Amino acid sequence: MQQTKQSIPLRSGATHASSPVLMVGAKPVKPWLVLTAVLFGFFMAVLDMTIMNIAIPSIQTGLKADLLSTSWVLNAYNLMYAVLLITVGRFADQYGRKRLLLIAMILFSLASLGCALAQACGHISGAPAMSWLIGFRALQGIGAAGLTPVSLAIMMVVFPRQKLSAAIGVWGAVGGMGAAFGPIIGGFLVQTLDWRWIFLVNLPICAVGIVLTLLFVPETRDPSVSRRIDVPGLLTLTMAIFCLVLAIIEGNEWGLLIGAHSVALWCGSGERDPLCYG
Repeated sequence: MQQTKQSIPLRSGATHASSPVLMVGAKPVKPWLVLTAVLFGFFMAVLDMTIMNIAIPSIQTGLKADLLSTSWVLNAYNLMYAVLLITVGRFADQYGRKRLLLIAMILFSLASLGCALAQACGHISGAPAMSWLIGFRALQGIGAAGLTPVSLAIMMVVFPRQKLSAAIGVWGAVGGMGAAFGPIIGGFLVQTLDWRWIFLVNLPICAVGIVLTLLFVPETRDPSVSRRIDVPGLLTLTMAIFCLVLAIIEGNEWGLLIGAHSVALWCGSGERDPLCYG
């Protein structure tokens, strides 16, 4: 008597289909090794949000800058990070998450090295060292904007559903540790070495992350996403978030009127954007 195999229906009504096995170097992907690899970059991105707080007086004294200029060492990073989070995440879905993660880590490392050498760049070029430092911190923020969403997107793809909640818990815990340990690590480095070491400490962490990513992280992308870039939508979204974040950062300095104007520009830009909604 011939037996027929029937597909097992899921609760959603769809038939069960086995997910394709992700491969790296002709070997099946090991999700926990993938998580370990992407956590190095994510930890750096969160760490650099808070590690600067303790070093502000030392940087201000070392570069002979005023407090307003020094505050932009923090603001430049946070501004670029917030503005480009969605955009870089979208590019990763289009052109490959592993590729974007590696680019982000390399950019973050080079920017960290540039921050440490900002004073030397100022001496060579004749431009203020603080300007160099702010510029390199902005580049750091661009790299960090790729590390956070892409690491989460990779993790969502490689982990099976039954283990995903545990992986997200580890990912969130590492982010919390980075934010909490930033001032502690920053204070230790400033007291024992120099303020430049709060940037140089990123280099070995990033080097390990790049090697692990090359070895263990598979290349993935969203096949349902078009590779066409919606330039008007991209510019609208970027300017909208830029105005909002800038108003939040500079609201006290500029006053209520200009801050409200920036928020109004953000609200006027808040149309349904194909970049976000596909």
